[in-house]
Amino acid sequence: MFELSFTALSEEELRRLIEDDNDEDLSSDSDGDPKDKDWVPDKDGSSLDSDGETPNQKSFIEIDISAPDPTFPEATATELDVVDDQASVERRNTEQHPKRKKETYIDRKKKRAAGQEYTAQKTQNLQVKWNSIKWLNYSIELPTEIHFRYDYDSDFSVIKVNEMRRRMTPNKNSLELVSSYKGPIPLPPAKYKDLMDLCHTLVIPRTFHEYYTALPSSESTKDALDESDVEEEDPEDL
Repeated sequence: MFELSFTALSEEELRRLIEDDNDEDLSSDSDGDPKDKDWVPDKDGSSLDSDGETPNQKSFIEIDISAPDPTFPEATATELDVVDDQASVERRNTEQHPKRKKETYIDRKKKRAAGQEYTAQKTQNLQVKWNSIKWLNYSIELPTEIHFRYDYDSDFSVIKVNEMRRRMTPNKNSLELVSSYKGPIPLPPAKYKDLMDLCHTLVIPRTFHEYYTALPSSESTKDALDESDVEEEDPEDL
């Protein structure tokens, strides 16, 4: 950046400078040698005026290129850039994937087969009709209770989950959740082979190859295909 400084001239000084410029044009001969009486030759042979400057060096604007502009500092890493970079680092550090402590899939058929029916305290120990429930509600403040409705207009009924009495004896009406699976379900060999083919052809990126290769596979697993939502037409009918 350049700093521009202006020098104010009086009317008399401005008129004298204009007259000097006019005299310069009139006093120059065909070779361009100046004939101004105020000019004196220096030792190098160049002509200087009484102020020690050539006419071409006279200007109304003085430019100082050594001083930087205090309004616009030099381009460096600003505080905003540092804060933005730090926020990006902290955001990446918070992206964690903790291991699930509880299973997602619960085995309800095992409880029914053992004669331990699901009951609700508010329905006078009647069996809960799970297929008829329209609304399930959970609260952080009540981690041992499940609230449910059979419709959208009635009040919530309550299920006590893992309720314990004072003598540490389980309540008969408490609901003990049992996991449906003890581990990962093995894949059928045909499905596992299809996944490996997708890895070899790089349809599945290399980043995920280790995950798919480590999937369990067993000959005893039944390869049950889901029914298609699209009805297949007989080629003879086409």
